[in-house]
Amino acid sequence: MYSLVSEALESGNFPITIGGDHSLAIASALASIKKYENMGIIWFDSHGDFNTFDTTISGNIHGLPLAVIANYEKRELANFHTGNFYNPQNTVIVGGRDIDDPLEIENLREAGVTVFSTKDVQNEGADVITRKAFQIASEGTNGVHVSFDIDLIDPKVAPGVSIPAVDGINLDETYTMVDTIIKNKNVVKSIDLVEYNPTLDIDKKTKIIALNILNKFLNNF
Repeated sequence: MYSLVSEALESGNFPITIGGDHSLAIASALASIKKYENMGIIWFDSHGDFNTFDTTISGNIHGLPLAVIANYEKRELANFHTGNFYNPQNTVIVGGRDIDDPLEIENLREAGVTVFSTKDVQNEGADVITRKAFQIASEGTNGVHVSFDIDLIDPKVAPGVSIPAVDGINLDETYTMVDTIIKNKNVVKSIDLVEYNPTLDIDKKTKIIALNILNKFLNNF
């Protein structure tokens, strides 16, 4: 994955990486910053994914990727990477609501990652929060990597995800976020779309949403 994204970037193409769990972003995001050297990242996700091997309770690798990308977890998961890492000061989580491991919360605070919760989105609006995220991620950087996890959406709306978290954003808020990402396309250098799990979907609800988001990205980047 790291080599494929790197090759796409070197060829002048815009990479959109599609996959399962969010750990694939370790490769895609680091390939992007290898190209652009100084980047911010917006992590659209109900989870923080900012555990380390020392703080993880579950032991799942997909609970660590953002910590790896921000060079907070410094062990073997990024040994393939030869470039810079993302500055936590330019790292933003949007839609976080299932971040309740005390040690992970401490990791985020210590690193200086900005977290906008689902409540923030509901109170201030999806467009406002997404624009704030871009302001933080793009400040003093050469671009932004966008990593979009479908479990950001409430599982009643999009049930086909592996780690659902209740009380998520609705469909209008989801598409508003996507539209705001597109409005900031001048700073977006690469995108992930992850977490669709067809084995847990109901009546193809999540598949349709994922395809709608993907088509928006494909038609605008």
